[in-house]
Amino acid sequence: MHVSQHMFVSPQRPSVRRSNRGATESFFIHTPFLVGKYLVSPLTRLNDNGRYAASVSIRSGRGSATHDRVLRFVPVFDSSTAAARYAFEQGIAWLEERRAATSDSSTPQDQYIG
Repeated sequence: MHVSQHMFVSPQRPSVRRSNRGATESFFIHTPFLVGKYLVSPLTRLNDNGRYAASVSIRSGRGSATHDRVLRFVPVFDSSTAAARYAFEQGIAWLEERRAATSDSSTPQDQYIG
């Protein structure tokens, strides 16, 4: 799988999101990576306990056909960089599993030799 960028940097841009309960959460969007047709964006958030939570956004498509899947992870980390690295690695693993599943799923027609 080809990844367009190879370095992790500190959080690029803070973003604020309003949760369902009305409270705001601050999270940081790290440098996104183009992986094939997907944009993989590691996200981190500083928890109340001073540790960092990791998430990753995996986006595909354009305009009204855009699909964005966000995965949140249980482990917490001492640094934002460690959380971003974990999020990126998990995003790549998810893409690889998906690619393997789609390449393994062949129809009976595909297997017919005539």
